[in-house]
Formats: sequence, structure tokens, C-alpha cells
Amino acid sequence: MARYVGIADEAKMGVQADKSTESVAYGDEVYFDLISIEWDVDNELEGRSTVGGGVLFHKLIPKVAMITGTVKARVVDGRALELPMGTLTTPGAASDHDITIANALSYYSIQVALSGSEYAKLLGVKFGGFSLTASVGSPLEISMDFKAISFTIISGSVSGTQPTENPYEYYHGCIKWDTAATDIINDMTLNFTRNIEAKRGIECTSSGSRRLITEIIEKIAEISGDLTIAVQDTLVVKDALGAPASAIGDEIAEVDLEVIFTRDANNELVLNFSNCKVSRIGGGVFDEIDEREWSMTYLGIDLDIEVDVT
Repeated sequence: MARYVGIADEAKMGVQADKSTESVAYGDEVYFDLISIEWDVDNELEGRSTVGGGVLFHKLIPKVAMITGTVKARVVDGRALELPMGTLTTPGAASDHDITIANALSYYSIQVALSGSEYAKLLGVKFGGFSLTASVGSPLEISMDFKAISFTIISGSVSGTQPTENPYEYYHGCIKWDTAATDIINDMTLNFTRNIEAKRGIECTSSGSRRLITEIIEKIAEISGDLTIAVQDTLVVKDALGAPASAIGDEIAEVDLEVIFTRDANNELVLNFSNCKVSRIGGGVFDEIDEREWSMTYLGIDLDIEVDVT
């Protein structure tokens, strides 16, 4: 048998009507320039001993199977962020979208090639969050972790849809700190998580399904990130120390943060962070005569994403 080298690798994704019914509307993969989709099935084996069994386990018992994975991609359409955030609306023109945090996340189906003649079908997939990274001159990249309810091997091949647009590039972007364009950002990371948890109880399920989880629940949204800032003024440092003083005070300034990525004159991806506070900031002086940078970590309360393609 010859080694499978991945020439036929393809994948596709689509939203489900409920947690158990396969998607009838695949095609969400077109929002991504896919780098990889990785999956992992953990049988949660437990070794159990017995009286008289000596030094060896008596049995190896499989527990509830945990199906997890990660999607890594370059973002070509802001609607990609609907998968881990949950709510998409069209406020104006049909091509424009707002993506906001939903109370309950949707379930998705994923098909991913295993070989040239078989593929894996994952149903009941929920994306628990994402990490978005951007640096000057590099594409905007996203990494999304997920959990799934079922994993089945199917005979056949996968035929996904490849994107036609270029990825967003950060060198077209800018950042606004509390509504005013300010410090130059050399690179940034945004982390968004819903802390999803796979659940199973004592439930009536058919034979062959008793080691599968039956539901994935989401918890409170957490928003954080890191920025590397080219030093221009001390506004950010003052906000981090205490508002409105220039020293550590009783309170920390609360600001809004806006990051804009532009593909062309008519295509913007805007990240709006509400009620941000700086949790850490650091800098220094050095013997090299070089650009000075500050590194900072921020926390936010809310996140809204605008996709403007008109």
C-alpha cells in the first residue's frame, strides 16, 4: 500500500438545524483560506485492578469518548467569525454584516478527508472560541477550537468550496484607542472563549451511542488579547496605571478599542471591543539604538464585529 500524502485533502463545514441532524447547507468553509483541520478522539481509557489480580490491571475500560479539534485558517470573509461567536445580522445592505456574541452557539457539521476514498464526518460540532493573530505584512489568521458529539468514517470523498478572495492583511489596518487613532500596533492577538463543556448524564440512548456525549454547553464569554505597541506617546501607559492620573490610582481607565482590517477600498473588517482595561503593560530602556516597544495585555467586556463589503 502506498502512503497517503494529502493531495486529495478537502474539507467542508455547515450549520446544523439541531445538535444531531447533519447540515443541509455546507459551504461555510468558503469564508476561510484553510491551513488545517485537526481532530482528536480520546477514548478516556481507565485501568482498573481487582483483588487477586496482582501487579497488572484487570481490565481497561473505555469511558465517554471526547472528540475535539482545531481549525486553523487565514480569514477571507468576516462571516467566518459567526461560527465561534454565534449571531449574524444584516443591518444595512445585504452584503454587510454585524457579528455579535450569542447566548447559545450553533452546532455545525464538518467533513474532512482521511484518505482518497474515505472521510470523517463530525456532527454536533461547537466552536468554543478563537484566537485571532495579526502582524505587519502577514495575513490575518484564526485558530478555532471545537468539541463534537459524534465521529463517523464514511466511504467516499469530500468536495469543499475554496475561497476566491484574498485574506485580510494587517498592514492595511489601523487601531483606535478610545475613538482616536493612536499608537502603531506591530502585532496583536485576540482571544475569545465561551469555555464550552461536553456533557453526558444517565440518559436513554440507543446501543452503540452510550459512550458519546449528548450535549455541549457554553458558558460566560471571556475576551482578552495582547498588543505590541511602537512607542509614540504615553497615553496607553497612563490609562493602564490609573484614570486620570499618571501614577497607579484606585481605578484603571476604561476605554473602547477598535481595530480595522482593510482588503480594499470597499471591504473592511472592524473589531469593536467595549469597556476594555489594560491588565498588564511593560517596557524598558536598552543599549541598542532601535525602535522602542511596549507590550500590553487587555481585557474586554463585549465584542462586536462589523463586516463591510459595499
